[in-house]
Amino acid sequence: MATTFDIEERWPELFAQLDETQRRAVVQSLASAWHEGWTPNREDVENLTDEARGAIDAEEYRRRAHAAVERQRAMPQQRVFFRDVKPYEVPEKLEDLKGPVGGVVDLPHTVLWAPGCGRVDLDAEGGAGLAYRAVLSEGTLADQVAVVNRDRLMAVWPGLLLPRRVRELWEARFPELRAVVSA
Repeated sequence: MATTFDIEERWPELFAQLDETQRRAVVQSLASAWHEGWTPNREDVENLTDEARGAIDAEEYRRRAHAAVERQRAMPQQRVFFRDVKPYEVPEKLEDLKGPVGGVVDLPHTVLWAPGCGRVDLDAEGGAGLAYRAVLSEGTLADQVAVVNRDRLMAVWPGLLLPRRVRELWEARFPELRAVVSA
């Protein structure tokens, strides 16, 4: 949604033909819809101003609005996945990762919602992979520094199941991780 409602400045020619009462009615209608999250385009504004000044009747306005909706439906929609826009944190240097090499870590619910209240034994089979996957995918920088150990990360990296973007971000920042996978 745009941050300012500047509908009259965007298309002044559409409002020039309206009297003050018509202009105020159109602006209020558009502003109300804008505050609900809708962003009007020129066609929408033109249709509403045409109806307000009497150039078209309500039936023609509805026909145009329905035609615009049908055109919109016919256009292929690009699906946006949360995983593709979610912000992930990555430390500046691998050396910042000074978490424990082994033992038990307690991950907050914001990082791992699991039985056992987020308690993970890094020495148990798959424990480091579970903890590291959760922390790299869901954790903050502080969580990563507290839990992840650089040397342990290098050891488990090739088999670590991560969202594609997480892996790409980490390997882009730390090419040595990519090298571990191809070795």
